Amino acid sequence: MTSLINADTSGGLKLTSDTSGALDIQSAGTTKIAMDSSGNVDIVGTVTGAAVAINGSTSGAITLAVPAVAGTRTLTLPAETGTVLTSATAGVVLQVVGGQETSGGIATTSTSYITFSTAPSFAITPAATSSKILVHMRIGMQYDGGGQIENTIYRAIAGGATTELSGGTTYGISFHGTSAASGIWKETVMTFLDAPNTTAAVTYTWYSRSEGGQSVTVTHAGAVNSTTLMEIAQ
Repeated sequence: MTSLINADTSGGLKLTSDTSGALDIQSAGTTKIAMDSSGNVDIVGTVTGAAVAINGSTSGAITLAVPAVAGTRTLTLPAETGTVLTSATAGVVLQVVGGQETSGGIATTSTSYITFSTAPSFAITPAATSSKILVHMRIGMQYDGGGQIENTIYRAIAGGATTELSGGTTYGISFHGTSAASGIWKETVMTFLDAPNTTAAVTYTWYSRSEGGQSVTVTHAGAVNSTTLMEIAQ
């Protein structure tokens, strides 16, 4: 049994007592706050107000404050033992995501940037708008065909319009080329530090083009292409 305090909609305040040491506070017969004989408290429903304070058994307290913005926010705690990160020191890596795959051969003569299905590409959802994203992309083998390959990274936020991250520079973020008629095969890497200013999903994708319209192989068949994205606190 449990002692009850019930704010009844027809009979007003109703009290029911027993000797269990447990107490329920009810509204119209529905329990909203339950406390067992050990003092453990369960709250059913939504707690409204500017803040909720949780006091320690001897000293100290934790206050949960409502953000000063419209709308509803949900804080989901992980189902594991550990420490909750409240504020990150600048330079701390908050998360690392990425992947790799083996590509088929892709050649192009396009002087405009193109991408392809096995191009390095991955998405990350930043924890804070102030975070920076360190983008590291690698294509295992490219062939310039005696000309020049220019590479860049495009960013899309929440699946929207893309932004070319080199800012329109002549040679993109990375390039390689040779004057030798036989061309040259080589690994190509791009690294870029981005500030997307969002907590929506951000997708980074590799793009390539031929500088002079020669046939270039932007990824060789069997090459391993990879992406690593790191969120860094600011």
